[in-house]
Amino acid sequence: MMINPLNPLDRIRKISEKSKVEPSDKSDFSAKSDSVEISNEGKKRLEIDKAFSIAQSTPEVRLEKINQIKQLIAEGKFDQTYLKTEVLDQVAEKIADSFLGR
Repeated sequence: MMINPLNPLDRIRKISEKSKVEPSDKSDFSAKSDSVEISNEGKKRLEIDKAFSIAQSTPEVRLEKINQIKQLIAEGKFDQTYLKTEVLDQVAEKIADSFLGR
């Protein structure tokens, strides 16, 4: 009498060897590549996120400047023409630079 060991893994191995599939032409796989396209809405969102990040990293108030101007006003030494010309020109330049990405 001959006793064969029962090994369920042998049947699984036989099935897996039979079910292996190989591509007919391996060169087709090497020629293909993945690509991603970002929609216009996605690009706009990226620009908005970038501007928001820059705005958050910029300090809202420069207390030293405010206190300095308050002191000049209290002493009667504040030159309002300075505010109208130089400061406004500087602010305009900074705004233009931020929009143009300079």
